[in-house]
Amino acid sequence: MMERHLKHEAEILSQVATELAEEFEFDKEYVTDFMERFDGTTRQLYYTLRALYYNRPLPTLEEIDMVPRSQPEFPRHILKDRDPLIKKVWNKIVKERKIWNAYGN
Repeated sequence: MMERHLKHEAEILSQVATELAEEFEFDKEYVTDFMERFDGTTRQLYYTLRALYYNRPLPTLEEIDMVPRSQPEFPRHILKDRDPLIKKVWNKIVKERKIWNAYGN
């Protein structure tokens, strides 16, 4: 299962790099290398590459947060505590695998 997950994640990251390279007319290798060194969210990555493309100063995190969102941020890790079905399954996995400190459980 982990191998399949890692392969899928690599495909998604490659697709993101391709699309960002096309949108901002950068070489895909440049974008991939930039992504490897970048420490931030995908949203922050987008606005940083956009600033580079338009030859503008790099935006701060506060400036990026001021840009209106089309939908609210929704971290996936919150789902397990809010959805009763997911929480039930998650607690079962924690007990079976004895990972008591996993994600605050």
